[in-house]
Amino acid sequence: MNEGSFSGHTGAGRSAAGTDPGSGQPGLRPSGVPPDHGAPGRARGRDRRDSKQELLLALLGQLGRVRERPADFAELAGADAHASLSAYLRQRFGDLREWRQLFTAVFPEVLADAGLRAAQTAQVAPAFEAAEAELARRAEAGELRPLDPAVLARVAAATVLGLLVLDVLGDPVVDARWEELPGFLASLWFDGLRSEER
Repeated sequence: MNEGSFSGHTGAGRSAAGTDPGSGQPGLRPSGVPPDHGAPGRARGRDRRDSKQELLLALLGQLGRVRERPADFAELAGADAHASLSAYLRQRFGDLREWRQLFTAVFPEVLADAGLRAAQTAQVAPAFEAAEAELARRAEAGELRPLDPAVLARVAAATVLGLLVLDVLGDPVVDARWEELPGFLASLWFDGLRSEER
């Protein structure tokens, strides 16, 4: 019995191609290490993930009217703050009710994918900046209280998003009164909760 009987091939320390693995020749692998045939598959997997993320981001952009947001504010710039907000909310609530099924399908993907969340945060940044600029402009004109526009924009977005989540969950009040919500929110934000008698 020779040395090759124990190594499983002729010549201890030699590759399957019969070349010393320490020779440094490219394309040769040590004995017992199979060639990496999975690299193309992994590349295709990465491509599919990238394509899926791009599709989800595009859908989220449509859902949030991210690119249209500056134009939306510019169109309503001539109206007073209360009328402008009411008109904007009617538009958004109309859009969101139409895109409800899309939201139901896409939002879980966002929650489960940290990379997608980061990309979506970057995607909506210009929309928030446009909202902040509009709120700051109206505050400077005396139409709104001088509150932090960055926080105010996110509170408004969270309120609308929260109502959409309740609608998706089947809340009967939100479902039955969806059409009333834009006017209700505009009145709430401008008139507050305080009684008129106080």
